Amino acid sequence: MGHFRTLAVPAALLFALVLPGCNDEDKILVENQPAPNNPPLIVSYGPESPVENLAYFGPIGVDLWALTGDPDGLDDVSAVALHIDSIQLNQFIARPDTSTTGCIQIGYAQTVDTAPILAVPATFPGIEFLAMRRTQGGLFTANGLGELYGAIDLEAASPVLEDLGGYCGGNFHYVQGPMRAVPPGVPQVTTIVVTYMDVVYNGLKITVYDKVGASAVATVPAFHVVFVTPEERELITAEPAG
Repeated sequence: MGHFRTLAVPAALLFALVLPGCNDEDKILVENQPAPNNPPLIVSYGPESPVENLAYFGPIGVDLWALTGDPDGLDDVSAVALHIDSIQLNQFIARPDTSTTGCIQIGYAQTVDTAPILAVPATFPGIEFLAMRRTQGGLFTANGLGELYGAIDLEAASPVLEDLGGYCGGNFHYVQGPMRAVPPGVPQVTTIVVTYMDVVYNGLKITVYDKVGASAVATVPAFHVVFVTPEERELITAEPAG
């Protein structure tokens, strides 16, 4: 009877025998590939106010808005931000307290010389990043430019203006104040309010971002606004006598 000999095959060789041939191609099927992202866009924004078309706003400031869109749907819009390079004050008007009773009463028949208080034009830092609020859908707003943000702090800028603290008085409008002006800015200590400020916001940009970081930008090179009380505006826009 013949004898059969069992040959021992190394484990590494057995593993190699079950691998596909070197010339075989690995094929990977990927399902549900993500759709390519489309960048967002700014459909419109406002209010538009170039330097040559002066815009008047009350002491509460300017409400900015931006209407955005996205080919991938409004849910893809994640944020809208406001940026301002710098803020320039061209002119301001200060009115004095004319009361003799101790309670502030602002008089529009007199002005306070502002040249010794702060030389203009004067430039102030802008805004690096301010998130606008989504109002609904693709509409974003930022309310109060010049009052809640982007405001010029005259007290901090002038060495002759001081915080007034508590006071008695009311029934008057103001852009800034009341505050105390002291010598040498004025001949004697005087309570004042600022009723008019001519301001230019340089390099105002609105940027919309989607969820993957793509963006679109709308740029307003110079946004020119006058902040004014109703009484001061009435004096400015009144028809000349005669």
